[in-house]
Amino acid sequence: MVNLKSLLDAATDKKSFDPDVNAIFDYVDEFKKIKGVGKVKSALGDIRKKLLDSDQYCVCHAVEVVDFVTKNCSAEVHKEVLSSDFLNVMKSVIMDSGNDRAINRALELMAEWKSAFGDNSDYHAIKEVCSELDQRGFFMPQVKISAAAYAQKPPKWMEGQRCCLCRTEFSVIRGNRRHHCRNCGKSFCQNCSSKSVPLPKFGIDEPVRVCDLCYNAVKRGDTSGSQMAALDSGLPPEYLSSALAQESQVPTSTKATTTTTKSDDLKEQEELELALAMSLNDQENKKAKTTSSSNSYSSP
Repeated sequence: MVNLKSLLDAATDKKSFDPDVNAIFDYVDEFKKIKGVGKVKSALGDIRKKLLDSDQYCVCHAVEVVDFVTKNCSAEVHKEVLSSDFLNVMKSVIMDSGNDRAINRALELMAEWKSAFGDNSDYHAIKEVCSELDQRGFFMPQVKISAAAYAQKPPKWMEGQRCCLCRTEFSVIRGNRRHHCRNCGKSFCQNCSSKSVPLPKFGIDEPVRVCDLCYNAVKRGDTSGSQMAALDSGLPPEYLSSALAQESQVPTSTKATTTTTKSDDLKEQEELELALAMSLNDQENKKAKTTSSSNSYSSP
């Protein structure tokens, strides 16, 4: 069984200057599986301890964990994070930690929460805390973010027994671990999910693990989901990973084809008319020369 506290320790590693996004997501993956208000409160209690830790790196990473948890979990979690108790801990980070990185990031989160949830009476505490911080001289950045940013969440993980792309069976003993694509939620092996990209639509600005198909789709700006549809169709892995599969599968419209055909026909007709005109011109020149020669040798 995965130890949630151990994952939180890894996500808030005191030895790391920059946040480990993959470690944070590993933690969030398990956090999302928590059932019941009591267990949610207990897990958030562990995060509170990290927010109040004496190590500045740990505090900075804990603030990022709060952001990821809030953006990737349910309204039940929003209710606890935006409660007076938890917001007072965030306020303590801002007012008492002396950690500039953590203070600025926490202020950004508070501003986002106020923008997204401030008009909801269920989350009145966020307005009150932000107002207090403003009165105490803390600069609250101007951000505009809607609650929809917290509603669009990454898909739930699908616990497959084989890689969805190459169909290799997962086995811890053989060293073929299951990994999840952060964009589609399906299960893949390491070889088929070794790439990373940011996923702004989920509020993820740092590169995170995605499968090869989603990587190609994100890089192309393809939001149609055609690659996932192809994957679900059961097409062979060899085809899905080929260059042909990465090309646009949208057929050329009949109208475009007709226009192209008409254009080609018109061009051919013009060339034919030009050839005929040149031929006639040659014949007329030859006739003119013949007449001129005949006149030169006639009797006076």
